[in-house]
This record gives sequence, C-alpha cells and structure tokens, in this order.
Amino acid sequence: MNPNPSSTLFPLNMLPIRQSAVIAELSGAEYIKNSLFSLGFMPGISVICVGESPHGDPRAYLIRGCIIALRITDSQNILVREV
Repeated sequence: MNPNPSSTLFPLNMLPIRQSAVIAELSGAEYIKNSLFSLGFMPGISVICVGESPHGDPRAYLIRGCIIALRITDSQNILVREV
C-alpha cells in the first residue's frame, strides 16, 4: 500500500513559493527548537512560503499573520506536511 503523498513530511525549506503546509514537528538541538517555537513555529500551525532573497537564502514565511525570514539551515529543522 502506497502512503498518501499529502502525509509525507519534508523540511520547510523545500516548500515552493506561494504554497502552504502544516507544521508537523520540530527537530534539531533544543535551543533551536525553543527559538523556532518562540517565533510561532509549532505543530499544527499553517505556514506559507511568501518569497526568498535573490540568492535564495533566507526565505520568508507567513505564519500567524506575521512574515518571518528564516535561513535555510534553520528552516530545515521544521518538518511540514503539504495541504
């Protein structure tokens, strides 16, 4: 049986621009998870990639009504599920 593609987890930095996803889990060191959590990145929250810098890093995400820019190294610690 093939898994449902919508249930596949992938890092937030792989989310295409103008696409939305739901945060499934945070990974990485505890201090990184705490920092992301304090910015509003927590499981069950919707996030949309709204753009990126000319060089592709950082990328901007709309989360809880705020636009937050994250470096790729940080956004790799956020696992999402496409909606």
